[in-house]
Amino acid sequence: MHNIIIRTNFNEKIGLGHIFRMKNLAKELSKSSKLTFYLDEHNELTEKILDYDFEYLYKKNEKFKSQKEELLKLKKIIKNKKIDCIIVDDYRFDENWEKTFYKIYPVIVFDDNNIKNHKCDIIIDSKWEGTNTAYRYKNLVDKNTLKLLGPQFSIVDTKKINKNKVHSFNILFYIGGGGNYKRYYNFLKKFSETLKRYKNCKILVVSGPLVSKKEQNQLIKFEKKFNNIKIIRNNFNISKLLLDINLYVGVASSIIYELNYHNI
Repeated sequence: MHNIIIRTNFNEKIGLGHIFRMKNLAKELSKSSKLTFYLDEHNELTEKILDYDFEYLYKKNEKFKSQKEELLKLKKIIKNKKIDCIIVDDYRFDENWEKTFYKIYPVIVFDDNNIKNHKCDIIIDSKWEGTNTAYRYKNLVDKNTLKLLGPQFSIVDTKKINKNKVHSFNILFYIGGGGNYKRYYNFLKKFSETLKRYKNCKILVVSGPLVSKKEQNQLIKFEKKFNNIKIIRNNFNISKLLLDINLYVGVASSIIYELNYHNI
């Protein structure tokens, strides 16, 4: 059995996109490999999100400072372990982090930005830029790096669409696992009032697990005031929620690939 490590992270600032992308990938990899996730510092939500082994690189009062410092920590941890592959899904890292492991272990990098130089065997980017898609990372990776570029390489939860969806019109409003809803309160109010004429129309607002309790309480007040708004609290599986969605309003994060898959 192969031994694969995955370096990724999640928090209020970056949201849940990276870790859920890796979790979807892990569903397939775990059939033939042992997986270990390496994250920053302790987070009580980790056990609720991951069904795989994980370790924290930083103690309670420590924080990520630099790629160089990070390397010393990870190298020490995996020094005596048999590693078959390292997968990285974290925007903080580039070739300065990857070159330490490159040529020693197969390195797979997930990126969406086409900005940083990378030292890896495979780079995966699902972003679509029309005819320019094939030219992304042209001068940012080695010539022998395999480039898997475009939406066909997106990692989504491929569940079947709910056949009952046609009986109602459900709108999903989502600004990420830790988004700030304060700036959208007025929008949600106007949105709700505009859609009142449609009896079978519902606005599902996801209050992610990283949203503060104060904001969650404010959203609950909206639910009580506007009967066409339903708050989805602490949802850890947006993919499952998408089975009943007709229209999406929100951030253009990694969720956009699943929306495309379900024709939302």
